Amino acid sequence: MLIKPRGLCALQIHDTSRGAVRSSEFQSVLNVLEFSHPMAANVLIDKVAIERILLIPDDVTCQSLLSRVATVPRNCNFAITLKRDTYYPAPTYRTYAAHGRQNNVRYLKASKEAILQLSVHMTRSRPQPGKRPSL
Repeated sequence: MLIKPRGLCALQIHDTSRGAVRSSEFQSVLNVLEFSHPMAANVLIDKVAIERILLIPDDVTCQSLLSRVATVPRNCNFAITLKRDTYYPAPTYRTYAAHGRQNNVRYLKASKEAILQLSVHMTRSRPQPGKRPSL
């Protein structure tokens, strides 16, 4: 899918100040990521709402913050812990554990060359229209 920029979206990151999660203790995914191009940030804002996802270090803190409506930070869609467990805030409080995943990944970083190689590999391995995949 090709995403075509509209207006200034390719020139600057969307203003999320009114809809972003409000927390004095924790940061959103948007606040901790660095983008080399505003369009990358805008796609994640539009498609995933990264400005509304909180990063909270531990489960106990996350549970106490999100389990009661009175303590849920404004505009919080959900939170993710360092163990990659996902917590959705009250009034529909629920948790999804990240079972079976190794916890040794701290940062995801890829060079332009690595992304280009992956893109070329994916393009070559994609079946051509009208051709049957070989078994």
